[in-house]
Amino acid sequence: MPPADIIPEVIRGIVEYMNITNAAILYDETFVVDHKYKALLQNIPTRHVITAIANDRERSDQIEKLRNLGINNFFILGSLQSIKSVLGD
Repeated sequence: MPPADIIPEVIRGIVEYMNITNAAILYDETFVVDHKYKALLQNIPTRHVITAIANDRERSDQIEKLRNLGINNFFILGSLQSIKSVLGD
């Protein structure tokens, strides 16, 4: 399995194993979001949003909007700096 295919399978496996009912998948410019991500949680009863990480000024609003949608599980795909910036908000 190519390395680019591992991340979607890991996310899918975690969602299935932990019976997650909602999730947001945030990614930065280091990840190429292609057709595989559109079918990432297909046939799994999980409400999900896949979106790019917002810039520094808009990130807090982005996280707040996702929380207002009832999403409380987050997967962050990106560089260590991107992950730290999202977790810091």
